[in-house]
Amino acid sequence: MRNLSVFVLMICVLFIFTGCQDKGKDKGQDTASGEETSSTTEDTTAAADNKTTETETAGKTELKESKKTVESSDTTAAESKTTEEAKRELKSGEAGEVVYCQGDVEITRNGSVIDADIGTGVENWDMVKTGDSSSAELELRAALTPKTIIEVKENTLFTIDLNKLNSKDTTHIDMISGSIGLKVQKLSSSQDLTVTSDSALMGVRGTSFDVSTVPTGDVLITCSEGDVECKDKETGKKFHAKPGQAVESTAGTTPKTIKVAVTKLKEYRENWLDEKVRLLKNDALAQIKKYYKLYEKYSADFEKNYTALSSANGILDKWMKEDKEGKIGSNIDVMKEKKGVISHLMKIQKSLFWMQRIYYRLKKIEKYHDQGFGVGEIKPGLSTKEFFNSLNKSNFEAKLSKILFVHKLYAKRNKGSTPLDAFMEGMDDFSMDSSPDDGFFDDNSDDFFND
Repeated sequence: MRNLSVFVLMICVLFIFTGCQDKGKDKGQDTASGEETSSTTEDTTAAADNKTTETETAGKTELKESKKTVESSDTTAAESKTTEEAKRELKSGEAGEVVYCQGDVEITRNGSVIDADIGTGVENWDMVKTGDSSSAELELRAALTPKTIIEVKENTLFTIDLNKLNSKDTTHIDMISGSIGLKVQKLSSSQDLTVTSDSALMGVRGTSFDVSTVPTGDVLITCSEGDVECKDKETGKKFHAKPGQAVESTAGTTPKTIKVAVTKLKEYRENWLDEKVRLLKNDALAQIKKYYKLYEKYSADFEKNYTALSSANGILDKWMKEDKEGKIGSNIDVMKEKKGVISHLMKIQKSLFWMQRIYYRLKKIEKYHDQGFGVGEIKPGLSTKEFFNSLNKSNFEAKLSKILFVHKLYAKRNKGSTPLDAFMEGMDDFSMDSSPDDGFFDDNSDDFFND
């Protein structure tokens, strides 16, 4: 009996133990299942989060791109607006305006210097000047002028003269230094456009061309469209710059034509300028000595005639006052006043024409001089540095500014023409080496650069 009881007890214990194991196994399976479910849920959640993040990122990117497009559109609109604003209706007295401007660009007008910007008007007898790494684009579009785009390169100086000469409306660009490019629409039978350099008078009839100059006086004319007639000042011979053919005028030699493919024009111009500057630097002292002699030759005559012109200040002050008020005196007064000014303007033309070139070429060479080129002695007791110091104290630019203003005022009282217009027509009959006292149109075959 006792043995039976023990056996029954052992069976119960075994049953309880087996039950506990099964329960633990079920519990383990439930835990594993829970972990698996949790893992699946987390994966699903992560995938959803990732999808949400991708959607948000895509949305942000799309928004950014959209914003960028809008900003780009706004910028384009702003640029378009600037261009449209620049193409405003011209004011009375304006021949055009500045449509592009970068860096140091100045316009000398009415005895003062103004900083040019997009939209700045361009008037008759303006002198345009660009500095280092600076450029500008002018558009002439007044009723009497052919529509012309003037691309102004760095370190360039020129004047604009709109006149009525030989019954034609003439737009004249006087190149003093630097380089310009012109795009000229076809001219009418009553219009002329000319460009003057030291050695050539260029006439165009609807064309696209460039004029490049260097301080030595050398000139290169290249043409990509149309035809530019180049009249040599010394010989009167005519040469033509046209697509495929450039004209080069080198100081002391007869101009020549050069074959240049239209596709190579820009490269040819740049190489030409680089080579000319290299030669100039190597010969800087000789160039300084040459222009020193010419400066001495013309400056005395210029100062004498400037003083004579200033003796008519009573008339000139009256004209300047009238100009501010936008009026002109009676016909009788104007006739008397012009008579008191004309002789002085006539006498100063030749020395003015050459002094502009001599002075600004020396200023260009001075930049190379400051870099160490051409430093030395011009003559016993006068160093190059001393000469440039005296040149900078000459006040020439202020005097030139006043003379240009006088021409403008005179033209307003003389149907658009001045003594300089007739002078420029006959400029091929004198040279830089002729005497400042020679008549405007006296024949002189001396080379204008050789002393």
